[in-house]
Amino acid sequence: MACAAVLLASVSAAVLRGAPMQSAMSYGAWGCLGVVAAFFISPYGSRGFRIRFLRLAVPAMVRTLRIPTDAKVMEIPVPPSLSGRPGKRRAAILSELHACGFRPLTTVDIPQAARSRNVDYRVVVEVFVSPETTTLAHLSSQWQGAQLNPQSPELVLRTFFTDGGVHETGRSRKPPEYPLPPGFSAESFPDVSLAELFELHEAIVHERGGEPADVTKVMGPSIALERRMLHEYLVANGIFEPADAKGMHRVTRLGARWAVSAETAALDPAYTANLDATASDRRAKLLATK
Repeated sequence: MACAAVLLASVSAAVLRGAPMQSAMSYGAWGCLGVVAAFFISPYGSRGFRIRFLRLAVPAMVRTLRIPTDAKVMEIPVPPSLSGRPGKRRAAILSELHACGFRPLTTVDIPQAARSRNVDYRVVVEVFVSPETTTLAHLSSQWQGAQLNPQSPELVLRTFFTDGGVHETGRSRKPPEYPLPPGFSAESFPDVSLAELFELHEAIVHERGGEPADVTKVMGPSIALERRMLHEYLVANGIFEPADAKGMHRVTRLGARWAVSAETAALDPAYTANLDATASDRRAKLLATK
């Protein structure tokens, strides 16, 4: 779920998803691990080797992270510019958003969503709103230090509810990195257009029931509250350690195993085939009820 991924702990796997490992590893042993990784995660490394490497490396990397209980969440006037492929991806998504009637609402910056060694993980969320509904589009980008995650930006559609719950619909092929609290839900439909994703999201919101909340005037505080709720749930369920004296959480061994499962699932053809089949069946049922 990108709300866990974006707001909380996708940062925990950003090291794996493209941010340079050297900037998070200050010791020689970690540097050697990066060299080994270059082979295992390259196109020349077999899927089996890559999975074995991830099972070894993810727990070590994830457990170097420190996640603040109350990270600073602020609204900024202009999002950072993106160049290269991320910039082109952002332009294409913005075009889709405009075509679907979404308009810019605000940009939320979390300058220290997590920290590893002496490197901060930054998350910036561009928020768009559908004027005729309470649906929000979150376009998120992640940095490890000065390095932009090459998979950025990522788009999800989100609806907040008055009971404190949140539903999110995206296009990722990866399962959630961590379990979701009661009232939080996420579904994914890879390879659909934004217009269809919007239609599916609205159908799911209707199916879920409950009263959607208008958080457009309190976007920053709503994201900060959501982070705190997620942290409390993950601590209570043994995924995060309680905050230390500096107010920082650490991922437990159980949490690291969750992260490993999420990272390796995307390399499993059986998982991706099942995801596609499940998403196709779910899509047909949702559209049939409209």
